[in-house]
Amino acid sequence: EQYILQGAKGIKLIGGHPSFYDEPLNSENMYKVYEKAAQYGVPILLHGSIINIPELKYQLDRVYGDFPEVTFIHAHYGSTIMRGIDLDQMAELLDKHPNLYTDLSMGGGIARYHRYLKQDLETIKDFVIEYQDRILFGSDIILRPARNRFDWLYERIGCDIDLHEKAEYTCEFGESDWVHQGFNLDKEILRKLYYDNPKKVLGL
Repeated sequence: EQYILQGAKGIKLIGGHPSFYDEPLNSENMYKVYEKAAQYGVPILLHGSIINIPELKYQLDRVYGDFPEVTFIHAHYGSTIMRGIDLDQMAELLDKHPNLYTDLSMGGGIARYHRYLKQDLETIKDFVIEYQDRILFGSDIILRPARNRFDWLYERIGCDIDLHEKAEYTCEFGESDWVHQGFNLDKEILRKLYYDNPKKVLGL
């Protein structure tokens, strides 16, 4: 609440991450957080790895339904491409809860993301196209002191942008000798991912 009053535009929660999960996301304590988000009209970005922690799907289904006035962003495709591609679970939650969004970042870094994309790019691309009004651009970059350089950030984020905008691209991060296949999305969809959807979620 203090940071929201100081100008924060949203809340990020790490609790559903498989490495930090220590309390159900529909607990009494967590509901106090969601109530503050509702009070101040700010969105919540949360981790909910429903592949690694299956009970999270039930918990978050309750949360999304109990707080329809709060905009939630379920990060990393709901981690439903964590152990092979299983986007049906994320689609089920999106279809049920109009206050829910997801993002295109992939926890674990871009090298692992590229492996999933190589397995079945069309399935992931079809998901992005179908839910284009409910998806945000994201890059999931873990920063360390040596990486706090503009040139490193520019090149790293460029890989994510190329994935969305090009049919083929190369990337110096991960398997740099690969020629990667990209989504090659239409400009109208890209505008939604980069601009329209974030603007709507943040109330700008």
